Amino acid sequence: MDAMPHPEHPRPDLYREPWCSLNGPWEFAADPLDAGLREEWWLRGGLPDEIVVPYPVGAPLSGQQELDAPHAVYWYLRRFDLPGEMHDRCLQLHFGAADYQARVWLNGVLLGDHLGGYTPFSFDVTEIARPSGNRLVVRVADSRSMRQVRGKQAWQRKPGSIFYPGIAGLWQPVWLEMAGPTYLSGLRLSPDLKGGCFHVRATVERPAAAAELRVYLCLSDGYRLPVASLPVADGRVSGPVPIAMPQAWSPESPHLYDLELVLRSLGGTELDRVRTYGGLRDITVDGDQVLLNGRPLYQRLVLVQGYYPGGVYTPKSDAGWQRDVELVRAMGFNGLRLHQKLEAPRFLYWCDRLGVLVWEELPSAYWPGPASRRQIRRMLPEMIARDAGHPSVITWVLFNESWGIHDVNWSAAARHEVFELVNQARNLDPSRPVIDNSGFDHVATDIMDVHHYLASLRQAEELYDRLLAGGEWRHAFLPGLRYLMQPHKAYKPPLAPGARYGGQPIIVSEYGGLGFYHSEGEGSLLDQYRAATQAIASRPQLRGYCYTQMYDVYQEQNGLLTFEREPKVPLEELRAFNETFPRPSSRRATPAPCAPGRAAAGRTPGPGCR
Repeated sequence: MDAMPHPEHPRPDLYREPWCSLNGPWEFAADPLDAGLREEWWLRGGLPDEIVVPYPVGAPLSGQQELDAPHAVYWYLRRFDLPGEMHDRCLQLHFGAADYQARVWLNGVLLGDHLGGYTPFSFDVTEIARPSGNRLVVRVADSRSMRQVRGKQAWQRKPGSIFYPGIAGLWQPVWLEMAGPTYLSGLRLSPDLKGGCFHVRATVERPAAAAELRVYLCLSDGYRLPVASLPVADGRVSGPVPIAMPQAWSPESPHLYDLELVLRSLGGTELDRVRTYGGLRDITVDGDQVLLNGRPLYQRLVLVQGYYPGGVYTPKSDAGWQRDVELVRAMGFNGLRLHQKLEAPRFLYWCDRLGVLVWEELPSAYWPGPASRRQIRRMLPEMIARDAGHPSVITWVLFNESWGIHDVNWSAAARHEVFELVNQARNLDPSRPVIDNSGFDHVATDIMDVHHYLASLRQAEELYDRLLAGGEWRHAFLPGLRYLMQPHKAYKPPLAPGARYGGQPIIVSEYGGLGFYHSEGEGSLLDQYRAATQAIASRPQLRGYCYTQMYDVYQEQNGLLTFEREPKVPLEELRAFNETFPRPSSRRATPAPCAPGRAAAGRTPGPGCR
């Protein structure tokens, strides 16, 4: 490959200089007998094959497409020299994500392990990295276990139905950056629109020398305006960063503020410098409405799977993420539901910059049990820690259609565990609504979302009317394996056993897809879309929709675009139709919700290591 793939900084919301990318060709070996640990492959002179990072095993762009073994182990080796400006400095080694279990060595020294295929991890390598001749080795193990959190990756050898090809290995960027001798970690930038400020919170690593954090607002002319000075106490720093004449972030006006954070010592010496950005916006649930910046928000969403030609989980370039977000806007949607995948931060960066709302959803396992729930409990705080600063992200979704938690239908203990996870998400981030289990079997949710793939428009309209009349909230229960083995249902009532509807906003967050509402030969795809969507939008008590889906994905040929992102319908006509909603309507009085509404809260590429 002539040019380095994905040369942009992977975290525009957490940017330090200097940095260097470790993307590109790595030495590679499959280890089907899992002999590498026993034979100490991290000390081997080399590996026989090659793979291109950050494209995963299974992607044509990676050069390694085979995913045959039910339990697969892969080894990576990257040799590099440090750029001169990073010699004798404090260094952080970052991995965007590795599917599924990663173990990392640098120069023969074990750095540590990470479990989970969707969240980042990093290591301080200051004492281990050398000016030249570094050897970075990564072992990644994956499986087809139905108890493993895997999103829409098929557990079968051959993808089918609603599940797609699997991936393994390093599928997001790897990079090195220089940090200060005392540095910031766990940075959280939270918006406070009513207060006209951001709230900054961070941990200070090696805090003995740190005295204060100075915050500057970076203006378009290059000038840095000092806006706050916050003291460091007990290894932490927090406080408000006031913004004069604040402008709200919204899809219509996605205004972002660029900030620079400088950590200083008692004597005024600079210790660490971080660039970040944020948007001032407020998202709340108030009765049966979702409010954005204090105004009712009608959500026009489209389902996005996060699969890409050639790269499977990773687009060929950053332009692939940007183009997808631009297409969401071009079709007249104001947001998307990111389905069963935590997408890379640069995708969220484009949503922030271009003004697209995001429902962010934890990937699921398929089989219920303690192992899969332990994985979810581990991923949840990692997801929120990585993405809470993105103004585009307005909702956390914990489960989808009871995948991995089918036992909520017969187990009070399972329902209690879901309830605890919802409370954990609310405690970690009180500024956003939480959906417990998208589609049905809701236990405790801030938004009552509903999925259906009914066979006709008449059936869909009857369903909406029954929901709004309060007659479709009962639970339909099929015991034991009979429930687990049933086909994907056209519709299931929304509540788990024992749960009651409490007046939350109702959103139809999956419809369309394979269930187009037309008789054979009648109507174009655009006609079908208009009819199905009009049935929702004409009922003002339904607070939004999410259409399935944005583009075709492998065997699922039900998108508004092809897999290559070519339109199947005239985009200007689709946009004109979508942007007619919402229409003026009176607000409906409802009971208090089950969970009270809560107050919400591209950088220059660096050099590659040689």
